[in-house]
Amino acid sequence: MGAVYRDTLEAVGGTGAYAWTQTGGAMPAGLSLDLATGLISGTAEEDGEFELAVEVISGALSSSDTVTLIIERPSLALGDIINHLLAPGVVLSVDEERYLDIIGNNNGSFDIGDFRAYLQEEGLVAADILPAAVVEALEEMDRSNRGAARKEEGR
Repeated sequence: MGAVYRDTLEAVGGTGAYAWTQTGGAMPAGLSLDLATGLISGTAEEDGEFELAVEVISGALSSSDTVTLIIERPSLALGDIINHLLAPGVVLSVDEERYLDIIGNNNGSFDIGDFRAYLQEEGLVAADILPAAVVEALEEMDRSNRGAARKEEGR
């Protein structure tokens, strides 16, 4: 979850181009099937096991099959997330940042709202793991970010 995904369904035989269809099941949010190429691509926004029924047609021939996609959440160290939030650098990968943004406010960048969502997902409370001064600073950053967003919306 959060990583860019690309995989192409394959078929052999038939005549001419292949036409793909999803005939059953549900694609994870964020992924899609290109009906002309069989390419499944995107960034998964939910985890779980997804079974898709697909059919490919080429000329007078057709074939059906089931594809299983297993999407997992990345395993992140809380200390790495805190360090990345307080002193952005190369602590988290782009995929890890994207994952945190997906479970957070999904605004396209990693910020305090994503960190708070991560803590909620993990059943953690900021006051239990951080010194009070850090919690206050994070809450102030959050208030400041919300105020800036409201000003931007008002334009």
